[in-house]
Amino acid sequence: MQTVDTSIFIEGGYDIGYTTVRNFINTEERRTKEVYIRQRYSAAWEVEFDWGEVKLVIDGKQKSYSLAVFTLAYSNYRFALLYESETMICVQDAHTKLIDHLGFVPSVFTYDNMRTVVKSFVGTDRKITDGMINLSNYYEFRIRLCEPRKGNQKGHVERSVEVVRRKAFSHDIAFSSLEDARKRLTQTILSLNKRIHHEKKIAHIELKNQEKEAANQEALPLPFDVSEVLECRVDKYSTVMIKQNRTLYLKAM
Repeated sequence: MQTVDTSIFIEGGYDIGYTTVRNFINTEERRTKEVYIRQRYSAAWEVEFDWGEVKLVIDGKQKSYSLAVFTLAYSNYRFALLYESETMICVQDAHTKLIDHLGFVPSVFTYDNMRTVVKSFVGTDRKITDGMINLSNYYEFRIRLCEPRKGNQKGHVERSVEVVRRKAFSHDIAFSSLEDARKRLTQTILSLNKRIHHEKKIAHIELKNQEKEAANQEALPLPFDVSEVLECRVDKYSTVMIKQNRTLYLKAM
């Protein structure tokens, strides 16, 4: 039987007795604990996506950049790109480049509740953004959303974001241009994918090739047209405001 010492509470000025503390502890201990089941993934079935942040010095100026990271659940093959923001255009561009790089379209793309994927919450239901619906319809993949605050449901990419960031930018964060930083990232990803999978004892890049064969997709569609439709109002100076930048409006004759 567990004993409880309430003297520390009484000395602290709290008017509380032994029975109250004991009952509280017993209630907490009786709570149902979560059980985690290790999943086994099929080749070419699922890929996980997440964003990370890196602080780099580009041409002498420090700035935060967004790291788009994908991880194939079966092979743990990684793919990453560096962007200046996390807009829908960036998300669509990253997906288009991933699919072109892989040579196949995974059946399921897994995300957390990021604003570029989830438009709104209605009770327990979540509405997907139009941009992601258009992208998934075009490439014919299914969207899977993690439950709120359940990062373990996309554990492959959660770990990958930290690994990629550390391996690529922990020792040197200064580059003459953003393109040089992207080249460093590409080299790091290539090196990581040549490593041996800890369970399957095969290099990640070879497992990715197995996934491509398992997908058995004869040909990919043309790359998705990454674009954004904006409705702007022309002011008296014949300019329009686009993302806080004023642009001259030229009317077609």
